Amino acid sequence: MPPAAVSSAVRTIADLVSSHLQVAGDEVVSRVAQKWEQHPAEDGMAVLEETRVRYLSRTRFFHQLGKKFGYSLFENRPVSLLAEDGSTVEADMDPIEVISLASQRDADRVFDHILVLEGGRFVGLVSMRDLLVHHRTLLVTGVAERALLEEENRVLGDRTRLQGQLVGNLTRELRAPVNTMVALARSLVADPELPGGHRRALEAITSRAADVLGFVNDLTDLARLESGRFEPVAELSPLEPLLQEALAEAETQLGARAPAIALSTEGGPVRIDVEFLRRIVGSLLGASAHLSGQIALRARASDGRLELRFTLAGAEPEALQILLSRDRGGMHSSGPEIRIAVARGLAARLGGTLDALAPPEVGFAVRLAAPLA
Repeated sequence: MPPAAVSSAVRTIADLVSSHLQVAGDEVVSRVAQKWEQHPAEDGMAVLEETRVRYLSRTRFFHQLGKKFGYSLFENRPVSLLAEDGSTVEADMDPIEVISLASQRDADRVFDHILVLEGGRFVGLVSMRDLLVHHRTLLVTGVAERALLEEENRVLGDRTRLQGQLVGNLTRELRAPVNTMVALARSLVADPELPGGHRRALEAITSRAADVLGFVNDLTDLARLESGRFEPVAELSPLEPLLQEALAEAETQLGARAPAIALSTEGGPVRIDVEFLRRIVGSLLGASAHLSGQIALRARASDGRLELRFTLAGAEPEALQILLSRDRGGMHSSGPEIRIAVARGLAARLGGTLDALAPPEVGFAVRLAAPLA
């Protein structure tokens, strides 16, 4: 039966009710045993008590009576003593949802009947056998779709792993020559006898080479984060000198594009991975350099947390939101987007978060759950 036919014929679990076998909770066990004999094809029945509906399994009922002194013990006692809390569902519930819930039961209860209720009133019983038979096509389709999805996920995982290896290999091959270019260009620029025209050309080359080196470093960090090979090692450091070093390093990397930065700190020292913090600061400054020419960095360490607030003077909130919404670090991401992804990943490794500042401020808020000294 195709799925469409199943769904049109069976809309709710009540449509699959195949038995109304029931007994009052105060009925004596001996009469319940007779009732089972009158219905040899039934494997379960409902036990109706004053405030609830419970379940009685034929197999477990007779197993209990078959024990030594079992029948003589229960013969004239109410069947409610042997009843169990069954699986109850509302009459308008989707059968597929019922299958999902029923399959989560304990192994020795998984084939018990489903008690169908409507506003607390007993409607009937649905056997798991009937439920599975009526929806076998949907189940087979679901299993096939899940298998296909798992295969697609495996292929995607392999592809992502190979892309990560490719990025890692490329960045390793690029870093050495780019580092050499940057160092050589800077040494030539430092020559006081270098003609002005050559100096300007070398400064432009240095700036572009530094951009390439920063991008290579960002890709390397991103690959290490995604592979789980980037773990922090905390050390005790004074807060203000640590951030001053991070800012100086970022300004060197950005060159002429570096924004004016005002730093203020409160608290410290902090116990944190120094390299992680430097990279977070450098990545956020690099990502926001094209949004603002003046950035205020306020750092506050207290109560076991470190908060960094990057306020971007004159930046458009919409531009910042677009940047934050695109920081996926994928193959088609831009440099600023990759830097945001790196900063967010590093913050997460330090037990923290990276978010936009609350209006009217425009900028980034980094909150790290790093132990403080």
